[in-house]
Amino acid sequence: MSSNEDNLNPGIPPVRAETQRDTENSRRVDQPSLSIAHMMVWTLGCAVALVVYRVFFAERGPDNPIYRVTMFVYILTGGTSLFGLAMLCYFRIRRIPALVAPGHWLVLGNALSFIGTWLAQAAMQWIDLINPYGNYYGYFLVSSIGVAAVLVVYVFAIVRAPADWGRQWKAPFVFLCLQQAIWIWVYSSRILFRQYFGLYWISMFMSFLAMVALLHCIRQKKPWNWLHTLGVGIELLSFPLMAAWQVARFLYPPV
Repeated sequence: MSSNEDNLNPGIPPVRAETQRDTENSRRVDQPSLSIAHMMVWTLGCAVALVVYRVFFAERGPDNPIYRVTMFVYILTGGTSLFGLAMLCYFRIRRIPALVAPGHWLVLGNALSFIGTWLAQAAMQWIDLINPYGNYYGYFLVSSIGVAAVLVVYVFAIVRAPADWGRQWKAPFVFLCLQQAIWIWVYSSRILFRQYFGLYWISMFMSFLAMVALLHCIRQKKPWNWLHTLGVGIELLSFPLMAAWQVARFLYPPV
């Protein structure tokens, strides 16, 4: 009797299952597939990052192989972040769901971080042109504003995280928020001539914890879209880049 009733009246499928299935499909379908046009925009982003490096960083860094490899990866991640930011803007214009996955917020945060760094370097060179023996308050101020913008992005990611993310995806953003807060402390200490010894290493430790938390999250194999994967990949390179930079400075100290 129950089997006949099931055949005649199959019933309503579980709403939770349908909702979860619809959410997963929206992550995969609503975002356009990668194409040659996307590759061209990514190449343009890397070209912009290369030009910025040649203008602001090429003559300031040490001349050693570790630094050169680190800066090469930095250029790729910077250009990829610009590409991701362009895609988020494109999605907004075309009314495609954006900022619906953790990696989208990571793309936005890293893009703002790179842009803030470049603007700070521009402020430093502008100060050098005006007064080569002046202070770098403008550099530290611009850096603080850029870091604060990234901190706001990650806080919004935690606050606006939908339930289908799961609690585990909030952990990387918590560590990243702590890292940005430490950097604000560092730049503020430089402006106020206060001690900030050890804060940089604590910031690196927060970046390491964020990387470990991300590696734990990606083991769950949820059907996120490619822009999310792009953001996670960029963030996973953050700690290795910081560590490689410190190794370069240790093995090849500036003269």
